[in-house]
Amino acid sequence: MQKVNGESMVLRFRRSVKIAPGVRLNMSKSGPSLSVGGRGATANFSKRGTRTTVGIPGTGLSYTSSSRSSNRTSQRQLEREEKQRRRIDAMARVKVSIDDSGVLTCLDGDGLPLKGRELSMMWEQQGEAIRTLLINAADQINGDVDLLGNIHLDAPHPSQTRLLATEAFPETEPTRPSPAKKPPEPTVRLPDQPGFISRLFGGSGRHERKVSQLKNKHALAVDSWRARCATIDAESARSIASWKAAHAEWIEQRDAFAHRSEIADTEHRGKLAVDADYSADILTEAVQSLEWPRETLISFQLDLSGKNVWLDVDLPEIEDLPQRVATMAASGKKLNVKAKPQKTLRMEYARHVHGIALRIAATAAAVLPWAETIQLSGFSQRLDKATGVINDDYLFSVVFTRAGLEKINFEALDAVDPIEAVTAFEHRRKLSATCVFKAIQPFSPD
Repeated sequence: MQKVNGESMVLRFRRSVKIAPGVRLNMSKSGPSLSVGGRGATANFSKRGTRTTVGIPGTGLSYTSSSRSSNRTSQRQLEREEKQRRRIDAMARVKVSIDDSGVLTCLDGDGLPLKGRELSMMWEQQGEAIRTLLINAADQINGDVDLLGNIHLDAPHPSQTRLLATEAFPETEPTRPSPAKKPPEPTVRLPDQPGFISRLFGGSGRHERKVSQLKNKHALAVDSWRARCATIDAESARSIASWKAAHAEWIEQRDAFAHRSEIADTEHRGKLAVDADYSADILTEAVQSLEWPRETLISFQLDLSGKNVWLDVDLPEIEDLPQRVATMAASGKKLNVKAKPQKTLRMEYARHVHGIALRIAATAAAVLPWAETIQLSGFSQRLDKATGVINDDYLFSVVFTRAGLEKINFEALDAVDPIEAVTAFEHRRKLSATCVFKAIQPFSPD
């Protein structure tokens, strides 16, 4: 080391030996290296790696790239690439889940939670799909509240015009043939009158002969056209006549089918009025075909002579209704889940069970036209806190009449409150202002 003007300066020694055109052997303290190339492009090889320089002579512009040849450095590069590959693979297998409390979790393919920039990227790229997942989860937590509260919307009109399902006439109505298209009438274009000079050289005669030829040709074309139109008219008339015959036969068969359906419906009504077993089968079939969001069991007795129907309904318990409510957080990235207020839960339950009563009563009246009174009592299994015993407690007992049911606008049931509708009939029920049911003694068939 040598000092210059009091400062330290490092001296490096480098020697270059030319061994071939464009090839030099460089000697330095760091070891020998080999340079290949000349002006514009040079490659240097040494134990530290390869250094390549490409430039444009005379401009001072050049580009240099280096690659280290150390085994250790190459191993690190391979490890970095493998780590990156594994991370990309893990990110390609991201799983999104929502727990019962509404918290959303994003896990990579290795089961590790996404954080920071990766989580932000997930929301940027898949935000809409994740929000849809949150909405579906909220719907699942909230349950079918609308269906439970509006079960009465499927109630049929109590007095049906037709009791048996009206099947459509299976035969397709014959289609009237479309009007036949006729070809256009042939036209003729006559040549213009010859000029003065043409007439001087016999042009008039040639013009007359040309006109005569065109007129004769046009007359033949018109005759052929008229014959074609006559054929089309005849074919069209035959098609219309064939269609009229087929259509008349179809109408006759359709009317006969409708008449047979009316006879079957009349016979069905007559059999219902005199055959208790037949009525019981029909009511059983009707009740079993009803779709319920919660388990609902029905038993009944029939009195044809008194025109009465008694129904006992095993209602779902209040615990069967959704107990929690989920809403989307303001951030849009999680759900807020909380227990439903007891008053809200009791009000939903009251609306549901009254809707059940209205729907079943209307169904019984619709399929049993002889029934003038439908007495329905609903009970539920409830825990007696004084004894610890689960009892079948009757919550209400209602005497529906056909006349009263017919006053309800079944065309606008969405405007009907099932609790108010049931209350309009004679009933036994102990329901507080906060929708708490107390057990009652139901009406008896005796």
